[in-house]
Amino acid sequence: MGFGNRWRFWIRGSLASSRAFVLINGVPTKEFPITKGVRQGDLLSPFLFIIAMEGLNVAIRSAIQNSLYSGISLPNNGPSISHLFYADDVLFVGDCSLSNFKNLSRILKCFHVVSGLNVNFHKSKVYGIGIENSDVVSCANIMGCEAANLPFVYLGVPVGANKNLKRNWKPVIDKVQGKLSSWKSKTLSFGGKLTLVKSAPNSVIGLLEKIRRRFLWGGTDEKIKICWVAWKHVLADKESGGLGVGSLKSLNIALLCKWIWRFKSENSSLWKQAKCGIHNLSRKPIYNLSKRSIPGVWNNLVSISKILGEMGLDFYHFISTKIGSGRNTLFWLDNWIGDGNLALRFPNLYALDKRKSCFLAERFSSNGFLWAWRKNPSLPVEMAELAQLCRLLDGVSLSSDPDSWKSKLSSDGQFYVSDICKLIDSKVTVGTNSTTVWVNLVPLKIICFVWRASLDGIPSSMALSRRGVGVTSTRCLFCINGVDDTDHLLIACDLAKEVFKWIFKWCDVPFVPFSSVSEALNFAAKWGNCPKKRKVFLAILYGGLWSIWKGRNDMLFNQVPTTISKVVDNIITMVFGWVKHRGNFGNCNWANWCCSPFSVL
Repeated sequence: MGFGNRWRFWIRGSLASSRAFVLINGVPTKEFPITKGVRQGDLLSPFLFIIAMEGLNVAIRSAIQNSLYSGISLPNNGPSISHLFYADDVLFVGDCSLSNFKNLSRILKCFHVVSGLNVNFHKSKVYGIGIENSDVVSCANIMGCEAANLPFVYLGVPVGANKNLKRNWKPVIDKVQGKLSSWKSKTLSFGGKLTLVKSAPNSVIGLLEKIRRRFLWGGTDEKIKICWVAWKHVLADKESGGLGVGSLKSLNIALLCKWIWRFKSENSSLWKQAKCGIHNLSRKPIYNLSKRSIPGVWNNLVSISKILGEMGLDFYHFISTKIGSGRNTLFWLDNWIGDGNLALRFPNLYALDKRKSCFLAERFSSNGFLWAWRKNPSLPVEMAELAQLCRLLDGVSLSSDPDSWKSKLSSDGQFYVSDICKLIDSKVTVGTNSTTVWVNLVPLKIICFVWRASLDGIPSSMALSRRGVGVTSTRCLFCINGVDDTDHLLIACDLAKEVFKWIFKWCDVPFVPFSSVSEALNFAAKWGNCPKKRKVFLAILYGGLWSIWKGRNDMLFNQVPTTISKVVDNIITMVFGWVKHRGNFGNCNWANWCCSPFSVL
């Protein structure tokens, strides 16, 4: 078959080195070599399946050419679809006729005789669309498999269900609910819960956001916990002072944008050819379709420009075109020359054009550009725009190469969902006044604690009292006159002041008094000219805030006294562990560290 010697050597080595053992009553036997075939889970299995399926593909195509089997022919010169192969699954599509099913059954039997691969008809099912159930049963009896009804699950994706109905999203909701279960919420730190929350249609999005919010704050279906920070701040990106969780609404829109990008760039893909045939997209762009003809997800794709426009965003402004043949580039609406599309730059001429959704190739000729005005430009502003447009188009030429697309949001020109998702989040989420400072030396749970403290989102006595929770006292445990709120406890309290004076002296930095946690973080984030020193200084500051909070909790719940020296010792030990095990510093000497934290640099 033309495989190279090196490739054959690799395959022979993979087969010759295979070993297996058998479990007998739970006890493994000695390993033995496999002398024939491949073992279960072998890496070669998918490749062998592809080679075998190529034979079935040839057989199906031959049957179609000889009028023995007929698939589904799409209109408007669309492709004919007869079968789809993916991984180890096969999907046949065809006309519902007894002769069609009989011939398909014969093809599969011949394939079994030739390849030795048998079809498990007990696991196979027949579905009918737009036909009587009795006809489906008759066809299923020919194949010896089960007749079933829509919707069904194929490769883990529900097919044939109305996605506008909330009940059809129940499997997705159940999966998210299972991943963010209550027992995980009880056993994970806030940082661990944040990691899970990040990995996880309007009413459905709202319900999923509710599940994520409840999990992050430790609540369950039976018990509601306090949400210490507004969810809109949690969703905001880190540059805007949030946790960078990102809204599901933004993710959903970004994924729809990805499909538009694929539609523009994957001209030879089967799914695009099918959609072009169904909706006759060779004559009109994707977003000029009538909504009555495109229900479900495709309707959302068509509406994406309007959805982004309501947010003040233009999707086509963020992608540019490298002109080839011009057959896939919209003259007025795509960003193919200069900065921005021509419709925005020449609005008066755009209003005069009778075919606003024309392609570039339809406007171009060897003698210049062809126009289709409702009336010839006559007003001074129209004539000025026409002259400017002609100068801009001077020198434009087309080729036989296909048009290609480039994203302006990434350095390599590729479209990434994360880029557009971040852009949308900046419009739909609400950040805070400060930037979240993420230091890789510091554990995630402590970073999250400091972030919450900067927004007064930790359970101090005053915060609990404001939320209607009964507390015995709101007095600060470290001093007599203060109250137990976030900024006093962590910054303005006598103990906190002495701790920070010691930190500044240890770091050989002139002491600066603060009035709030946010003020302290803003100072540390801008301090110094050396990024490595700033990172260590931030880690010490985070460690100080965390140690003060832990000391307060020990006094409140365990009646263990907290002193300045105890807090200081905890900072020195804890931050040294971070620097040694989480940083890339080679000079981590304990004695030197105790004298100066910057000795590790």
